[in-house]
Amino acid sequence: MPDIHALLWPRAVAIVGASSDQTSLRGRIVRVMRRHAYAGAIYPISRGESEIQGLPAHGSIGAVPGPVDLALLIVPARYVPDALAECGAAGVKAAHIIASGFAEEAGEDGAALQAEVRAIVSPVVDGGDAPLMPPGRGDGHVAVIAQSGGLGFSFYDRGRPKAIPFNVVMTTGNEACLNTLDLLDHMLDEDRAEVFILFLEDIKTPERLGGIAEKALRAGKPLIAAKIGRSDAGRRAALSHTAALARSVAG
Repeated sequence: MPDIHALLWPRAVAIVGASSDQTSLRGRIVRVMRRHAYAGAIYPISRGESEIQGLPAHGSIGAVPGPVDLALLIVPARYVPDALAECGAAGVKAAHIIASGFAEEAGEDGAALQAEVRAIVSPVVDGGDAPLMPPGRGDGHVAVIAQSGGLGFSFYDRGRPKAIPFNVVMTTGNEACLNTLDLLDHMLDEDRAEVFILFLEDIKTPERLGGIAEKALRAGKPLIAAKIGRSDAGRRAALSHTAALARSVAG
């Protein structure tokens, strides 16, 4: 099993493709991480800038002076396989790809890129100055796992003003490597959340669903799941978004 702990609770994060331009996603992610109380190290990676928003920038992941648990890859899809290979060579434990242009695209090129990524690895994020977690909430946490980034963070956007204590909002996209059930299974073992909200476009390993749902039931952890793909329009939306061959689920 991959080191999911490093993905969810990284002690050091590298932002590959980071930028000083805070109007772009590459710059906003740096700004948001610096604004909130992340206690770990942040390493911007940029080939064109030596300093990004007050942090020293490094020309490659291999030039980072310390170990990295998680790399955020904000580069065009065609550069992602090389970036992942560099992360592997540098000992990075987990990577999250923030890019489009893979199997959700028409034609064979995107699917081939996604297959290459799989072989290598065998938003609301600008929420102002409000705290990410309601003050004084040490329990009753809610975790969100969604294939859609927009919908995943819409749960957070709507819940934060009501002081709902989200401790994880994980968006899984095409699920080329890890899928929703991998993450849910791990989070149940971690026992850091009491309620799970799932937004599913497809279920990559349906044979595991029953067992993991029973595990959640035994632990007293409610699962609130929404799955699209019951209608022709829903199936078309899922296919165009994450290349999911959505299937209706009985029951």
